[in-house]
Amino acid sequence: MDLLGGLNPEQREAVTHLHGPLSVVAGAGSGKTRVITHRIANLIAHGVPAEAILGVTFTNRAAKEMQERVWVLTGGAGPTLATFHGFCARLLRIEAEAIGRRVDFTIYDASDALDLVKTLSKELSLDEDLASPWSLMDHLSSKRNARPDEPHTWSGKRWPTVDDDIARFEAAYDERLKTSNAFDFDSLLTESVRLLETRPDVLARWRTRLTHVLVDEFQDTNWPQYRLVRLLTGGSGNLCVTGDPDQSIYTWRGADPRNFVDFKADHPGAKEVVLAQNYRSTNHILRCASAVMTPVSGRVPKNLWSDLGDGEPVRIVHFTDDRDEAQAVAQAVLEFEGDGFARDEIAIMFRVNALSLPVERALLERGVRYRVVGGPEFFGRQEVKDLLAYLRLLANPLDGQALLRIINVPARGLGDRTVDALAAEARRQGRPLAEIIAARAWPTTLAKKATGSLDAFASLLDRLSDETEGAGPGATLEAVLTHTGYAAWWSGRASKGHSQDPLRNVGQFLAFAHEAEDSLKIDLRTFLEQTTLLGDRDGDDRDKVTLLTVHAAKGLEYAAVMLVGVEDDLIPHANARLSPGGLDEERRLLHVAMTRARRRLVLTVAGRRVRFGREQAALPSRFLRDLPSNDVETYGDVRPAWTLDEDEGETSGSRVVREASDDPDDPLLALRPGSTVRHPEYGNGTVIRIRSRHLGLDASAVVRFGDGSERTLILRWAKLMVIDAGGDDASGDYDF
Repeated sequence: MDLLGGLNPEQREAVTHLHGPLSVVAGAGSGKTRVITHRIANLIAHGVPAEAILGVTFTNRAAKEMQERVWVLTGGAGPTLATFHGFCARLLRIEAEAIGRRVDFTIYDASDALDLVKTLSKELSLDEDLASPWSLMDHLSSKRNARPDEPHTWSGKRWPTVDDDIARFEAAYDERLKTSNAFDFDSLLTESVRLLETRPDVLARWRTRLTHVLVDEFQDTNWPQYRLVRLLTGGSGNLCVTGDPDQSIYTWRGADPRNFVDFKADHPGAKEVVLAQNYRSTNHILRCASAVMTPVSGRVPKNLWSDLGDGEPVRIVHFTDDRDEAQAVAQAVLEFEGDGFARDEIAIMFRVNALSLPVERALLERGVRYRVVGGPEFFGRQEVKDLLAYLRLLANPLDGQALLRIINVPARGLGDRTVDALAAEARRQGRPLAEIIAARAWPTTLAKKATGSLDAFASLLDRLSDETEGAGPGATLEAVLTHTGYAAWWSGRASKGHSQDPLRNVGQFLAFAHEAEDSLKIDLRTFLEQTTLLGDRDGDDRDKVTLLTVHAAKGLEYAAVMLVGVEDDLIPHANARLSPGGLDEERRLLHVAMTRARRRLVLTVAGRRVRFGREQAALPSRFLRDLPSNDVETYGDVRPAWTLDEDEGETSGSRVVREASDDPDDPLLALRPGSTVRHPEYGNGTVIRIRSRHLGLDASAVVRFGDGSERTLILRWAKLMVIDAGGDDASGDYDF
């Protein structure tokens, strides 16, 4: 078989490099997998034994695809092609005894590891409010993946003994893995590295066994992964790394694009091949995608190009608000069909999944079927299902499944044992569980603490039922959020390392419920029927439009792509300013999104958007001004309805938007430190602190009431009446 036929000059240069270090900087759609598989086949054709070749990548799907291609090219040769974790598991199955482990070890998945963390957290009496199991997991993983010259310390809340407590936890976790003869995913890597570093005999044996190592998606490697392949090839130098620093979008889970810099430093004579010819997209798209990356310092210069022609200019479309945007995006699907695009070749992308609800609704209104990649549809998300369960229970107090879902959400000390005892009592009395709770007919065997929690829960349900009788979906959901503290609960989880996406989804759901009540005049039961129908999707993916986040789009491609919400604080994300290199990573995200499109690319901007439950003004992304004017067409009203409070330069992080015409009745805008307010339960008080005013749903105020108590209230749902806005911003206490 002619292994070089059909390769362009740069691809051929990479494939024919047989020995010594090689860096292949492969732009999006440049035939990277073709280069890797043809290079493996060419090594075998030139006498390198197949069993001496190791190819590592990140997913089993990618490894299988590479294996199948190599089989075809070589007539069935079998080099080792695996994921990093798969190779390390194989290595340790052979060599584990060299580091004091048995070869019949167990591998803990993420769920198993989290269960272990929870167990140890209880054994060590760690306060979950200070160090949740999820934050401990994140800390462990980050520390293991950190570079040795970058000591990783606990970054969460502090308490007097924090350093000693976290050190005890780390030691206990490692010891429990060892005594259980188990590895988790991270320790498969770190223990393999330790094995090769501490046992020269084992390292020599594997260097003899594997003479050539090829790494796919090198931009996604963390430090232990690079250290692993560096150790394996330290004798031969036959290390080939292939990837694209411009597509490094997973630093939040350990990927370190600096590994490309380290590779150059470790292999000063390495050959470098840049693959810039793109086989996927047209040149208008590619020039815009390249221009987004131009301001990033220190990157390998790479201007993507294609012989597919210029194609259509990239469209930037401005809308008045996100409702107009969603309607237009859904209508565009039908128009694209008329232009010859199949529905399953059309993708609608988002930076954050909370933006999907308006689009999902608009698609369903037009009978356009869709699928969501990388996660559930909007009404299948945990936080939305939780709130729907509250609404279902208020609409139908006998809904046992809804009751079981929310009885301990947010956590209120009602564990499985208590719930099981309640269910048994309900069966004994022959009554629905809801009646047992409403009547406070607890089993006499329950502990005092459990009955106290049940009393509080029953009172909560009574209060919600009384307050929401006859109320519409928006008012009912407001009451649920106010009295359950659900949004504050998610806000706390977000501060402990969880995504803020659930909180955004709560805001979108609240806006949806208010729209149904205020504009459509829909009652609660009708609202619940409609949401059930919205969430009832069949499993056939044929002829469906694809909805997905940009992170989920990596490695995929579509004939037409619409990227929704190309605005500051979305892309670049508001949190980008909080981490070094954050804005550069946001540029890479936009670059990845743009290069998913083959023939048509549309970027949308809304002048007003619902964020965290409140409609706010929005700014077009600062990245849009980098796009070449000859490659774009702009539609819609681009005149801003806002002014900027701070410089909008690249280094300023997030730009704060202030409305030109503030609504004096909006408590988020009228309140300030010193304002006098009235609360329906606590009476009159004075605002002493405002927190995160610009975030909307998460905005809160600390109010000192007449009895001397201080309470933190989420402004969106606190039902505060402003008696005297007064106050003095200069003397107040704001926490942004």
